[in-house]
Amino acid sequence: MSSSPWCPPSTDSREQAVTRRRLPPEQGLGVRPRSFETTGMVDEGLNGQASVFLRPGDWFFGAGPHKVSTMLGSCVSVVMWSPRLSLGAMCHCLLPTRPLPRAVPAMSAGHYVDEALDWMVQHFHTHHCPVRSLEIALVGGATAHDSSIGAANVRKAQAWLDAQGVSPLQMDVGGRVVRRLNFGLADGALNIAHGGRLGPSEV
Repeated sequence: MSSSPWCPPSTDSREQAVTRRRLPPEQGLGVRPRSFETTGMVDEGLNGQASVFLRPGDWFFGAGPHKVSTMLGSCVSVVMWSPRLSLGAMCHCLLPTRPLPRAVPAMSAGHYVDEALDWMVQHFHTHHCPVRSLEIALVGGATAHDSSIGAANVRKAQAWLDAQGVSPLQMDVGGRVVRRLNFGLADGALNIAHGGRLGPSEV
């Protein structure tokens, strides 16, 4: 049985770099910040709108008129959205947890389910936004070539959410399908499309 995760391969082999955009603050109380932070691939668009693609191990946190997308096989994405603040976060995790515990740089958080979710929630906490106020989606974890990694990723994410006392409002996991996610920061809309099927069982 294979123990390697399968996600659509990245076309960029460079080390992760963090992109931070800080737009001028808007006036008035309770107005959402229009900025973001990501290790993903950023395509600057018109009128301040950016399109961000998350590769395996990437993450995103921020607000504004931006769109975030990714493709998943056995990897999982957790999407978090604050309707009150119009803040969103998304990750693309390869494995449930780090094999050996050690200090973790912030830019590596997206590789492991538990570390990525901790990182995302910490960012929401800096905006006084508790996890129980968030709308959460759990997506991915497909079975590829009889690997158990996809199911393990889903179990880890569910266990983490259970420990926080929250449940995903949207859940699309398992099977042998490739999934493409599109997350709009303007309104928090998450669209999930199923693509081709992963390889059949080798047994």
